[in-house]
Amino acid sequence: PELEDAPEEKLPTGEEQPEPEDAPEEKLPADEEQPEPEDAPEEKPLGGEWSYHQPESPRPRRKPGRRRPIKKPRVAPEPEVPSAWPLRLRKGLYGLMGVVAFFGLLMLVFPSMRNWFSGGPTADASQDCPFSDGDPRYRVLLLPFQNYPSCTEVDPMYQDRIEAHIRDLIEAEGLTVTTKRTKLLRACGKDEPLLQDMAGVCQADLVVWGHYYREETSGEQVVDVRYYSPGGSGEQAFLLGSEDFRHLRVADLAGEATPLLQNIDAILYWALADRRMQQGDYDAAIDLLGRIEADHRAVRHLLSAKLTTCYEQSGQYAQAEQYYDELIQAQPNDPDRYLARAALRQRLGLADSALADYERALSIDPGLIPARLSRSALYLSLGDPMQALSDYNGLIREYPDLVPAYVGRGRTFAEISRPYDAKRDYDRALTLDSSYVEAYYLRARWHYQRRNQTQAYADIDQALAFDPTYTPALLFRGDILREEEAWGEAVKAYTRVIEGTPVAEAYYARALAHRQLNALDAAISDLSEALRLRPAYGEAWLLRGQLQVATGAYRAAVSDYSELINRQPGHAQAYCLRGEAWSKLGQTDSAQADFEAATVLDKEDPLPFYYRSLLALEQGQYDAALAYADTALQLDRRYAQAYLVRGRVYLAQGDDVSARRDLSRAINLDKTLADAYVYRGMAYMAGQSPNTARRDFEEALEWGTLLPEPYLLLGDIYRDRGEVEKAQEAYTSAVQLQAQDTTAYLRRAALAIQENDPQSALEDLSQAISLGAKGMKPLLQRGVVYQELGQLNQALVDYNRVIRQQPDSARTYCLRGLLYREMGKVNQALEDFTKALDLDPNLPDAYYSQGVLQQGLEAYDQALLAYNEAIRLNPRYADAYNKRGEIKVIKEDFDGAVRDFNEAIRLDRRHAQAYNNLGDLFRKAGNYPSAIRNYSLAVENDPRLADAWYYRGFIYFMQRRYQEAIEDIERSLEIKPDEGLRYGTLAKIYARQEEDELFFQHIELALENEYPTMELTQDKAYEAYQEDPRFKQLLERFQ
Repeated sequence: PELEDAPEEKLPTGEEQPEPEDAPEEKLPADEEQPEPEDAPEEKPLGGEWSYHQPESPRPRRKPGRRRPIKKPRVAPEPEVPSAWPLRLRKGLYGLMGVVAFFGLLMLVFPSMRNWFSGGPTADASQDCPFSDGDPRYRVLLLPFQNYPSCTEVDPMYQDRIEAHIRDLIEAEGLTVTTKRTKLLRACGKDEPLLQDMAGVCQADLVVWGHYYREETSGEQVVDVRYYSPGGSGEQAFLLGSEDFRHLRVADLAGEATPLLQNIDAILYWALADRRMQQGDYDAAIDLLGRIEADHRAVRHLLSAKLTTCYEQSGQYAQAEQYYDELIQAQPNDPDRYLARAALRQRLGLADSALADYERALSIDPGLIPARLSRSALYLSLGDPMQALSDYNGLIREYPDLVPAYVGRGRTFAEISRPYDAKRDYDRALTLDSSYVEAYYLRARWHYQRRNQTQAYADIDQALAFDPTYTPALLFRGDILREEEAWGEAVKAYTRVIEGTPVAEAYYARALAHRQLNALDAAISDLSEALRLRPAYGEAWLLRGQLQVATGAYRAAVSDYSELINRQPGHAQAYCLRGEAWSKLGQTDSAQADFEAATVLDKEDPLPFYYRSLLALEQGQYDAALAYADTALQLDRRYAQAYLVRGRVYLAQGDDVSARRDLSRAINLDKTLADAYVYRGMAYMAGQSPNTARRDFEEALEWGTLLPEPYLLLGDIYRDRGEVEKAQEAYTSAVQLQAQDTTAYLRRAALAIQENDPQSALEDLSQAISLGAKGMKPLLQRGVVYQELGQLNQALVDYNRVIRQQPDSARTYCLRGLLYREMGKVNQALEDFTKALDLDPNLPDAYYSQGVLQQGLEAYDQALLAYNEAIRLNPRYADAYNKRGEIKVIKEDFDGAVRDFNEAIRLDRRHAQAYNNLGDLFRKAGNYPSAIRNYSLAVENDPRLADAWYYRGFIYFMQRRYQEAIEDIERSLEIKPDEGLRYGTLAKIYARQEEDELFFQHIELALENEYPTMELTQDKAYEAYQEDPRFKQLLERFQ
């Protein structure tokens, strides 16, 4: 039943409430244990006084439907609790306790407030602390040195010296430093936790403080100097490792700060080393750490750990291994040290030592999973996949959810040709951990190998979504582009990897792409960087040696192969390649020794016999070369390289049919064998099939041959077909491929001479000569080019050098005679021509040179006789026909002159001077169309022929084609800028166009270049300007 509210009883106004009488105390029987009274909950009623009350009874359930008003029950007044404290005092005490608890909580949550209460940074310290945001300098906060416990500041002498020392040391390391002192930060009697707060609040790199006090036992005054550097633990080890670092007797200081400075140096070196490591400057960090004097064992241990990190990150693995040795000696039962050293030794290629370290780590801690995983991977890399598989199976049995074990076993399955087992393991790994990037990467490779490119790209994208910096996935993208022959894009992909994580594998892969682009210098540079990061990278040593051979740096190649042999004495291919490099250097004994060593290492390998065949071929021992090639084929009938070398032997013997047969077999066995295309193309060239040869050369370039021959031969084909730009590109590619080979420079120079580009020819000839081009021909050609460029003294030096080396060279005397004639030394010229004919009476060049000299002396009959004799001795002497035509023009035998000029053009379709001479004849005859046609052919074949440009422009002027005339005449003046007549012609054109300013500009230039003033008064073109004051001034000035 529900309780009804009892009526409330009220006392009369003004009456006091009677105090209740004490109830009699109830006692339990003597044999019963008295229960301990329970504390009643203390509550504060509405009346504001403290009272005890019983908890209310559970509220009875109300019937549904009708809501009844709730009435307050009548409650009897509770008895007042007696207390020894007055009520108001108790209230104040409880309030104070609450405030203290509140502020205590704030200080726990906010260290800055705790500092405020303990004498730390205050609001008034804003101008002194913290340092300015974004300040890149090294920031040092210096707190006052104080007496303890009085906390009064003392003489700042030591603080001054410490501040100056810190500045000098840090600035000597190339860093800028800023120091701040503050009296608002009080740290008297506080310990390191406060230093940490100060460093954080003030954004300091280093906090230094100290206080003086007297020791209780000795009574001596001492100073405690304390340091803190946020983010590093080295200073803690120094302080804990040796009391001298922070506890010094003042009497020992004797007024000097030296002991303080020595102690702080170690802290500064450590902190600066941390800064350098963050910047990636590990060499500087190593230097700083090396200055720390570490007498204490714990300090040495920390230093060794730090130096190990620096050496390892900077690729100095051998030095890192030495420090790992020290760490292990200090802690011989630490399995993690063995594990780390094993990984390092793997990088150094010390697989057996690495395996021993893994075994040692597992003997200390058999449950060390990373060691078991790494050991399994090492077994796989050592070519023992079954042992690796056994290890992975054991791990998976013990740890069924160990994701790396499934991934490693998948790799192993892929190695032993169980691809679908491999994929099941990759799938299982991703089921257990859908964010495991290595599993996505390996599964992407699995899909790509099966041409499922969509799924491969999806898995790679998924891997990079979880880890955008995952190097193997980024490298794989580059590998895909390389396989698709997108070499430029592959280089960009590898470059992105290197910019993020400069690993050796990325440099090696980029070198492969550079090689395909014939950027061999860039490829060699990448391989050098790969070897710096990973000195035991055998593939990089091998490839760099091959590229050194390709660029003609044979000694560098020998050095690379020797380094690889020292690291891997059983590397038969390295012996073979070194033997090839020795043979290029002409050291055949060393080459034979290497080939024999390779044969001993593997008697069933055809590779050494292939290289022996090559060596015999280079020595002209064709029978021996065929025998070695046959031996290689007996060992392996499908060895494409053996067919290649045998085809080369047949080609050298002139049997181009047998050569094409063997070379075609090599290509059928290996369509990527670029050199086979090269030599088959040469065989087709020998068989007079240049078009077929061209296709083979182009195919060789597609497969990335390192031989210059296809470029050179393609250049010759393009040159003969008149495709000059393609020929230049081919020769340039040959130069880039073998920068030390003179052949490509000489071919490109010959093409430049043919194209009337003497400056380019001069550069290539000089480069070939500096590289030791054989014979005197390059010197002779350079002399001719110097002469054509007007550098007569340099030409004379080259001719004299040739004559000293070859005093019986009649042609050189002819060329020097022509040079003497041009220099005005007629007597020396006649002597040289006579000497040439004495050496070789049938030398057409000598007669031609004599004719040129006689023509210059206007002895036209003697010149004609000389040209006739030259033509008799060499009926295809185009220059002689042209010069004879010039003599016939002088003798007014115009028909005979036209015949000679045409014959010169027939013999040499690019004979610009003959075209120019024909143009002159037709212009003088008034046959302007024929003249223009011949002048156009002249400048097309020799753009430096100024006369042809001018006279074609003059004809355009006569035809009132003024704009074309202006262009041609200006072009002629670019070549010969001192021709007054040509400026005069331009002035006439501008006069007719009424371009007054241009007229006066050009007529002044004409007069400055000896244009006759008579023309100005007699030529009708100038009639309009006769009364012009400026015109009259010009006449007066130049008359």
